[in-house]
Amino acid sequence: DIFNHLWIILIKADLNKFNTENDLNKYISKCLKRYCLSICMKKNRDKKIIYNSEITDINLNLIQDNCFNDIEFEFKDLISILPNTQQNIIYMKFFKDMKDIEIAKKLKISRQSIYK
Repeated sequence: DIFNHLWIILIKADLNKFNTENDLNKYISKCLKRYCLSICMKKNRDKKIIYNSEITDINLNLIQDNCFNDIEFEFKDLISILPNTQQNIIYMKFFKDMKDIEIAKKLKISRQSIYK
């Protein structure tokens, strides 16, 4: 699966957009990391687990925490290129579950700016 995905990435990539080979390597690396993470998430989501002990619950919580940490790391990496205001909006909206009106008041911007 990963090699097939790599092949698709290479076919679809516009090689003229990359200034150096290192830029291309970074792009491919990011694409493959995202793909592997999506496979991991899909497999974890598809598993049906029977809880039979407290130890199982603890282990599953650790796995879930690790998965969320990976997602949060990837998320932070992706939004790091955005301006600070946009980063704050995304963080408040999706991590703090704040409403758009609350975000607008806190950042002293219009509600419409939240969606731009």
